[in-house]
Amino acid sequence: MGEILNKTAYEWDVTVTSFEVDMFDRLKVSSLMKYQQEIGERHLNIFGTTTEGMRREQNLSFIFTKMNININRLPHSEERITVRTWCSELRGVRFTRNYVLFDKNGNVLTSAKAEVTTLDLNTRRIVRPTAILGYDDFLYNDELENSADYPEKIALPQTVDGTVLRDVRFSDIDYNGHVNNTVYADMVFDCLPIDALKDNVKGFEINFVNEVLPNETLELSVANLDGGFAVSGAVGDRQSFTARVKL
Repeated sequence: MGEILNKTAYEWDVTVTSFEVDMFDRLKVSSLMKYQQEIGERHLNIFGTTTEGMRREQNLSFIFTKMNININRLPHSEERITVRTWCSELRGVRFTRNYVLFDKNGNVLTSAKAEVTTLDLNTRRIVRPTAILGYDDFLYNDELENSADYPEKIALPQTVDGTVLRDVRFSDIDYNGHVNNTVYADMVFDCLPIDALKDNVKGFEINFVNEVLPNETLELSVANLDGGFAVSGAVGDRQSFTARVKL
């Protein structure tokens, strides 16, 4: 069940399941991003708009372009948590959507800020949000607290310490016809040494540059950083994403 907070914000109580955690019994970052993706859709519903309706009636969909996640602690399996979301502003064609994850005592586990735009599924181009039916009913909240900074552009690493090829498979693709944003987190963490991930991850940032489509192959480049790693992906000469993991 979810709770509407003055309509501008939405909360969702969930219990972390066994298949959402990693080998260290911590919520995977990809699973955290799935919570964020789902609660955003649930919040949208209270304005009388659904992503399914946007696709069916207008061939439009929301896509993430940047995301910055701060991590104090990742919850473990069977832990009861609360996810909160709200939109704080519209910057040109970009919505700023916020997410905070709380434990049962109200402590902040993670905080995130994402840049969201509207995609025309026919032309695969960004369009102005005023094209969305029900756009005038959207509400914003700039008073709720979120410690995450606005996501910035991530520069490509100057040097690369290794590369991995990753074929895009059926399970990677979502209903928008491209690799789902949450899948990139698994791609990134799968490139990193397990020993480096034993301690808690402190943050994750990602920029989505170009769509990755079915049957394409990503070349993932990994670079060691002071306090983490940088991972970027490309299909041929087309840059797909850049990401940073903070340890």
